[in-house]
Amino acid sequence: MPGASGPVDLSRKCSGQRPPSVRPARRRDPWRTLEAVERATLEWIDWFNNRRLLEPIGNIPPAEAETRVHAGAKELAMVA
Repeated sequence: MPGASGPVDLSRKCSGQRPPSVRPARRRDPWRTLEAVERATLEWIDWFNNRRLLEPIGNIPPAEAETRVHAGAKELAMVA
């Protein structure tokens, strides 16, 4: 029978594994000010750009992939 939030994947639940793209949610107090919302948004953006691993680009963060692309472009410009 499905749980309160939907069907349960028992194989994943029993093994203790979770998909690599899932980030554990941190329980926090509700945002009471605009500054709190801005801080949470900036923390998420930082995680999204600098710490999450993207499988299609070799399990590296997007910022690292972008740095590699720009480094390769500079090398090509120097050769030409």
